[in-house]
Amino acid sequence: MDFLYKEREGAAKSVIDIKSRKQQEASMKRFKTWLCLLGAVLMLGVSAPASAANVEWKMANPWPEKHPASKAIAALLADVEARTNGSVKIKAVNLKAIGFKQGDLLRVIKQGVTEASLFVPYYIGRDAPDLANVIPTGGLADAEENLKIDDIQREYAKELLAKDWDAVMAAPFFNRGGRDLIIVSRDPINTLDGLKGKKVRHFDKLGLKAMENLGINAQILPQSELYIALKTGVVDAAVHGMTNARSQSIYEVAKYFSEFTPFPGQGAPYGIIVRNDHWAMLDDAQKAAIAEAGKKSWDEGVALWRDATLTNEARDFMVSQGAKNMGPFSPDERAKLQKMVFEVWKESCEKLGPRAVKLYEDVVAALSK
Repeated sequence: MDFLYKEREGAAKSVIDIKSRKQQEASMKRFKTWLCLLGAVLMLGVSAPASAANVEWKMANPWPEKHPASKAIAALLADVEARTNGSVKIKAVNLKAIGFKQGDLLRVIKQGVTEASLFVPYYIGRDAPDLANVIPTGGLADAEENLKIDDIQREYAKELLAKDWDAVMAAPFFNRGGRDLIIVSRDPINTLDGLKGKKVRHFDKLGLKAMENLGINAQILPQSELYIALKTGVVDAAVHGMTNARSQSIYEVAKYFSEFTPFPGQGAPYGIIVRNDHWAMLDDAQKAAIAEAGKKSWDEGVALWRDATLTNEARDFMVSQGAKNMGPFSPDERAKLQKMVFEVWKESCEKLGPRAVKLYEDVVAALSK
C-alpha cells in the first residue's frame, strides 16, 4: 500500500513538473516576443526621419532697407520658401525697426527676439571681439584677394558661433557692395594727409584704429545716421561703399568722393545664422534648401561684383547728380594704410589668443601666394 501511495504521489509530481515546464516555456516565448517587439519599436524610433516642420522665422537685418544687399537678402529668402514648398518662411526685419542697433545682431537671436540673423562681423565688436576679428579695412591690395581668404575666415566664424553662441551658419551671403570703398567728403580729399583735421566716420573698429595711428580722427557711426551726420557737420567725411553712397543719396550732402581701398567685406564671413534649437527643428532637406539658396545668391553676387557693374553704375550715377570724382588714393597711400592695418590687426590677434593668431597667420599665408 505504501508502495502504491508513493507511486501515485510520484506520478502526480511528474504531472505537476511537466505542467510547470510548459508554463515556463510559454512565459519564455512571450518574453522573447516582447523583446522582439521592443527592439522593433526602438529601431523604428532611431531610424525613422522626423517629419518636416513648418516654420515661420524672423531674421534680423542690420542694414537699412535701401542698402543694396537688402534686396538680395529678400530674394534669397524667397528662394528658400520656394525650395521648401513653403515649409520654411523667413522674413527679414530691420534691427532698428524692432528697437535694436546694428551691434545687437547676436543678442536678438540669443534672447529669442528673432530665430535668425544676418551675420556681419564688423558690427559685433562689443559683444564678440573674437568673432569681429576679420581682416580690417585697408588690409587688401586688390579686391580679388577677398576670394583667397573667404573660406579661412568663414571656418573661423563657424567654429566660434558654435562654441560661444550656440548658433550655426546656415548659408553664406555675398554682400552686394562695390569692389572698393570710397571716402565721401564735404571737401575735396584724396590723400591721407587731407583727412587729417577732419572728423571721419568709419564702420570697422580696427580700420578706425589704423587711421587713428596715422593721425586721422575717426569714429564709429551707423549707416542709418550718416546722411544727417554729414549734412549737419557731425562728421566731415566717411569711409563708405560706392553702391551704398548712391542708394542712400549721400552725394546730396557730401559732394566729393575718391576711391580709397579695396573693400575686404567680400572675404568676410557674412551669412545667415540660426540658433541651434531652431535649426534642429528642420529636416535635412530643408537645411539643404537653405544652403543651396545661399550658394545661388553667393554666385550671383560674385558675378555682379567681378564685372564691376554695381560699382560703375553707382559711380556714373553720382557724377550725373553733381558729385565730384577726385580720383583714387595713390598706390603709395594705400600701401601706407595697409602696413598700419596689419600692425594693428596682429596686435589685436595676439591679445585675443592663439586661435586668433592662427587666423592672422592663415590669412597672411593665403595672401602671399
